[in-house]
Amino acid sequence: MSAEIERCCMCRARFPKRAAEFDFVSDLCGFARVFVVPTPDHLCERGSHIKRFMLYKNLKYKRLKERDKNIMLIDVHAHYDDKRFNDDRDEVIKMVKESGVDRVINCGSSIKSSRTSVDLAKKYDFIYAAVGVHPHDTARTPENTLDILYDLLKNKKVLAVGEIGLDFFRDFSDRDSQRWWFKQQMDFVADVQYPVVIHDRDAHKECLDMVKKYKGMVKGIFHCFAGSVEMARELIKLDYMMSFGGVVTFTNAKLCQEVIREIPIDYILLETDCPYLTPHPHRSERNDSSYLPLIAEKIAEIKNMTVEDVIYKTGENAKRCFNIT
Repeated sequence: MSAEIERCCMCRARFPKRAAEFDFVSDLCGFARVFVVPTPDHLCERGSHIKRFMLYKNLKYKRLKERDKNIMLIDVHAHYDDKRFNDDRDEVIKMVKESGVDRVINCGSSIKSSRTSVDLAKKYDFIYAAVGVHPHDTARTPENTLDILYDLLKNKKVLAVGEIGLDFFRDFSDRDSQRWWFKQQMDFVADVQYPVVIHDRDAHKECLDMVKKYKGMVKGIFHCFAGSVEMARELIKLDYMMSFGGVVTFTNAKLCQEVIREIPIDYILLETDCPYLTPHPHRSERNDSSYLPLIAEKIAEIKNMTVEDVIYKTGENAKRCFNIT
């Protein structure tokens, strides 16, 4: 046995750091965080700690996958086009796939990032794209935005329009332009009949009022849902789903946790919104999709379910919502 010993970040079980001994680790610990032997490439951004670089693995999920090849661990909202991945994007995406994540939807936030999302989907077989203009960028998006989005939708790996919506917290774009482009893009979604990914921050009433206007014409998800239980129930009536990320693991996320407790699992999806909103206990680190099991575990705790059942149900929900194969 190697003298290099680490403890699981979830259950504190002892196990060797070497990824090559993973099967032994799995037998020791159902939810093991496995490290590779450190090299300069594996240092964290501060340069002083070993970076979480290799694998989150869940033994029960692995066994469930062996029984049912259709089960999928799916991150419905990520931003691997973000500049924080510029130095090691390929390495991180490779690690994410090796960690057991089956599908990732990379969401556009501008015309530029939407194009990059499509490029990433072309390059990596397990990454798909959503294209759209985030409320932060509405004040400077070109007049021919909808024509560009229509062309991007011709790629078969584009699954949705988004993220679009309203952000009254930052107000990086004036609210009139946010509202105008939100409606333009909702009209566009109703026309092209794709799922929509909605960003709603401090604009719950207006976002809910908007989607109600398109009842029966547009369906999709509210990503990183932060509304009330009452709002969630209204969205369910409209056949919308809600995705939850690292916020659910925060100690002050009482409302978010209440929503998860009260709504059916059939309307819940997993997301990371990486590189942002890294789940506890890694909030100071850059986020990526390998953290999804931490989010699934918290949802399982809240809903008194097993982690594997949460992964299975949220995967089925994502496949149904986005027509993922």
